[in-house]
Amino acid sequence: MRNGVCGAALVVVLAVALPALAADARVALTLRLVCGLSAREIADAFLVSEPTLLQRLTRAKRKIAAAGVPFAVPGPEEWADRLEAVLSTLEVAYAKAHADASGSGPHAGYSTEILVLTETLARMIPDQGEVLGLAALVRYAEARRPARLDETGAMVPLSEQDPARWYRPLIDAGDRYLHLARNLGAFGQRALTAAIHGVWCARRTLADPGAVADRAGALRRDAPRARRHHRPPQPRSCARRAGGATSRSR
Repeated sequence: MRNGVCGAALVVVLAVALPALAADARVALTLRLVCGLSAREIADAFLVSEPTLLQRLTRAKRKIAAAGVPFAVPGPEEWADRLEAVLSTLEVAYAKAHADASGSGPHAGYSTEILVLTETLARMIPDQGEVLGLAALVRYAEARRPARLDETGAMVPLSEQDPARWYRPLIDAGDRYLHLARNLGAFGQRALTAAIHGVWCARRTLADPGAVADRAGALRRDAPRARRHHRPPQPRSCARRAGGATSRSR
């Protein structure tokens, strides 16, 4: 994902997320070929050793070669089989940008690109709650970037961040995506994590418990629906882990 060619990048991600491969292999291969992450970075996302990750990539490439599976742009009828791998890929790519709170590292540009990619994906597939949930999630997380570091460069816990420094237009956009996800009635784990972000982002000041209390009620209604839409374990994502569930979150 370079030079801001976000629409083209999304098409490539869909093409590489081959259903013929195991779910973790699809995500790993896409992160390597499309996002350009190193084997070490991908191994860290999957909580495996680098040699193990390299073996998975090698097996995936061999399977593609042996089966003659083409890297072709899929039509809309094929998106459903590839969607989970695409969402996981975007999550891990954004996690790399999110971990770089100062925005000075090699993957800093991913933050802007993932914002555009999730917006594009939400337009392409507007009836999927997890697509909308991820779009909301990255906006809530990115909105807090201006307040994540203090003047010395140290991380500021979420509970101590000044909401006045958050980027409110991104929070408003996250709210809109989350509202759309709720209206669909299929509230998955990404949407639930976004809702946790939304609870924290409702604050306008540090001393604003009322907004948090109001959204907490909606969150309690969302949680049972998310449990009904449980999905298998995925690569860890600091975007999800930074959901604001505790004061240790950033």
